[in-house]
Amino acid sequence: MAYSFGFPLLKSTARRETVTELPRPTRPEGRLVWLHAPTLDAARSMSELARRVIFDEGCTVLLTTPAPAPSLGGLIVQPGPPDTPAEARAFLDHWQPDAAVMSEGELRPSALREIIERRVPLAMVDGMSPYILPGRERWWPGQMRGLLAHFRYVLTVDETAARAFRKAGGLSGSVVVSGRMEEGSGVLPCTEAERAALARTLATRPVWLAVALP
Repeated sequence: MAYSFGFPLLKSTARRETVTELPRPTRPEGRLVWLHAPTLDAARSMSELARRVIFDEGCTVLLTTPAPAPSLGGLIVQPGPPDTPAEARAFLDHWQPDAAVMSEGELRPSALREIIERRVPLAMVDGMSPYILPGRERWWPGQMRGLLAHFRYVLTVDETAARAFRKAGGLSGSVVVSGRMEEGSGVLPCTEAERAALARTLATRPVWLAVALP
């Protein structure tokens, strides 16, 4: 696995940083997956991913995002932790995620270093272009390459994005074009009698449905 000289340098800064005491809910028992959405757009698709993880896998999901998220049983919404070694360590000590999923391409060096050292499975979704979290982009040799090499899966929006991740250090076998995640929608409620009547009326006739046309 690739090694980054930035890891020891990040670790050395921890002695100079303190932890902000933020109120955090108690960690529920059982498996917990951390999803991180760095933008408002990412928050919408990651909220849908959270819903699917909760219902399909039965896990608790911690979603860190700058945007409000829908109320959902099993979903904990928190702001992302400041990306310093001390803050990242306190955050992960509390939540102890069983897996972590980043999005869009944001790389948080301190949090990722802690995740890597703890051998937590790591993935990227909706990858567009890899970048270091603004304010933490001080140049350390091999920092981005060393971080990306530890992602088990990097799911990108298109082939251009996939090439950018491979060039920056993503492993060829881990980078896959999957397209953009879309915010889903639930099945709307209906009156069963009305639905049955409509089904009888339509029978086997072909139906043309036009949705969201300009």
